[in-house]
Amino acid sequence: MVPSPPAAEVQAVALAAVAAISTGVLVRLAYWRRLLRRKWLARAFRQDVAQPPGGTGRQSGADYEQHCAVLLRKAGWQTVLTAGSGDQGSDILARRRRRVLVVQCKHHARPVGNRAVQEVFAAQRHHDAHLAAVVSNAGFTRAAQALAATTGVRLLHHRDLGTL
Repeated sequence: MVPSPPAAEVQAVALAAVAAISTGVLVRLAYWRRLLRRKWLARAFRQDVAQPPGGTGRQSGADYEQHCAVLLRKAGWQTVLTAGSGDQGSDILARRRRRVLVVQCKHHARPVGNRAVQEVFAAQRHHDAHLAAVVSNAGFTRAAQALAATTGVRLLHHRDLGTL
């Protein structure tokens, strides 16, 4: 006949099982909380970016940069607007979780060309940033899209800033 284990061993095993199950439940709850927060933020972000303050038609370049910075902050980035001249091709420097992003904002009536991609790519190297993006309300030329594909620069509409 096999002797039964001492009560202390049974309690230790039961306690370990309860701890493991509790940890699993807490991890699952944290995952769902994060997922729901992302969905909530994405919904709120989509509502906010539909139209910049003052509309898109009469907005100045500086106003558009401010609008993009606000959208990045709502997406969890810390932002700094760079000075107009001497900005090395970046309008916004953003940081989130040790990642640095340089952004060039273009508020134009026509699609943006590849010069903006060249400038923000240079700014990415200059600021030692992880990501670079050109944000435009008017889309991008094929040349800009081709250059962005080879340099890793992201081409975005301001509505897409929440995806970074």
